[in-house]
Amino acid sequence: MIGIAQHYGLTVSELNTIYELNENSSLNVTEIAQRVGLSKAAASQMIERLVRQGLLERSENPVNRREKRIRLTPAAQAVKRQVDEAILERMAAALATVPEAKIEQLSRALQEVLEELEARSG
Repeated sequence: MIGIAQHYGLTVSELNTIYELNENSSLNVTEIAQRVGLSKAAASQMIERLVRQGLLERSENPVNRREKRIRLTPAAQAVKRQVDEAILERMAAALATVPEAKIEQLSRALQEVLEELEARSG
């Protein structure tokens, strides 16, 4: 993940922030800090860098005007799509060297795990 983040001029924390915001639509600085494992001050500085790069935008929380909500910009969404594609390409290249029988075995094992997890949560 480090290499992919660096390829896009991002740190791993910045890339994780983009993924967290993609999953949550908008978060405040404290929520981002908690989710990516940074202090509030470090998260605030990171967010400022990403705002300056045009990847994040701040908006006022309509319920609490003192709080700013952080959202992805279309540019950040494009970066996330490119990162997703790069990850898939790397996985495909790695799996290309694995025999088909092993991939099928792995697929069956993962399916069993998913079924077990679904049975526990259902």
